[in-house]
Amino acid sequence: MRNEDIMQECAEQFAHVMLFQCPTCGFALSLALVRDEGNIEQIDGSSYAFRCSCGWSGDLLGLSAKRHWAEPWRRSRRTHISAEQKTYFADQI
Repeated sequence: MRNEDIMQECAEQFAHVMLFQCPTCGFALSLALVRDEGNIEQIDGSSYAFRCSCGWSGDLLGLSAKRHWAEPWRRSRRTHISAEQKTYFADQI
């Protein structure tokens, strides 16, 4: 069994952290998200909206990330995220 298969079986979800570079000023732009999918290639195929402090805003394809990490992520069953928190975190992306 491959390590990726073992990670998929053990983890409920995966935390993905991606590091991008602003195409205008070169500033580091980061993105963190949690998905059921641990496969980096599937996450890389999506595009993500960014807004940089230099004024640039636009979409960047996950494939253009300078770095991409994925870690198994298991939350406590007792953890509850309110609707307001979900909206806040979604607005930060």
